[in-house]
Amino acid sequence: MKYVGLTILLGFAFLAQAQSNQPSSAPDQHQPTNSQPSGALANVAETLAAAHQKLEHGQAQEAIAMLEPLAPAGKASLPGAQHELGIAYYRTGKLLPAEKAFAQAMSEDPNDMESVQMRGPSLYRLGRPGRCDSVS
Repeated sequence: MKYVGLTILLGFAFLAQAQSNQPSSAPDQHQPTNSQPSGALANVAETLAAAHQKLEHGQAQEAIAMLEPLAPAGKASLPGAQHELGIAYYRTGKLLPAEKAFAQAMSEDPNDMESVQMRGPSLYRLGRPGRCDSVS
């Protein structure tokens, strides 16, 4: 279940790469990557995938630095970004931001069972076990 978001992002990256390989009708093709929507989406997906790899290798602080710009607090973000950020915060002991990231991930994707499961222990460790049963 935790790889669903990453799979979706990789799909977006593949789609963006396929679109960027099509010939452009614009005469000047020397534009920076960040000015092209498909290039920006590919960069975001690559950043999310790289952050996931950092988490897999125990480098949660580096993952947080990569994910925070992708998942602004309280705002809609790229699918899976809040989930990954919650995992990174939890692994570094930042429980309040982890709980908030899991709550945001759950609101973005109600089927994100790992976020539901991780929000419970976050609330418990924050001293709010009574809220654990109302996480859904």
